[in-house]
Amino acid sequence: MTQLEQLLEENKKDVINNQFETMMKVNLDLNWKINKGMENTGAKTPFDLLKSFQKYNIKPILPLINQDVLLLAGENDQYVPSTRLPEIADGLINAGQVKKVLFDKASGGDQHCQAGRRELGFEEIKKFLA
Repeated sequence: MTQLEQLLEENKKDVINNQFETMMKVNLDLNWKINKGMENTGAKTPFDLLKSFQKYNIKPILPLINQDVLLLAGENDQYVPSTRLPEIADGLINAGQVKKVLFDKASGGDQHCQAGRRELGFEEIKKFLA
């Protein structure tokens, strides 16, 4: 368990909010992500946002998926680490075909949702559905 997970489990709201507010002052990317997350979820504080994230966990339902699955990822995705690709694929124990595509920098599809080269993702989806 990470220190952050422990603080969340212990409901250390003030500690988490203070740490995030300090980090957000010097990290524009983190500031944007936390504020966008709060805007999207209705959370009022970083602590509330992180607590709301705990409701979303795909691991328990991965074994229930029994159809073919296409997983697309970018190696430099700024929101979802590419390490999630094998982690998710490994949990799809009852799925039919599991096709994984990791777009690299050379392809231009290495960013979140293949931003800048969205046609790469669309082509993979079309091939998968054909």
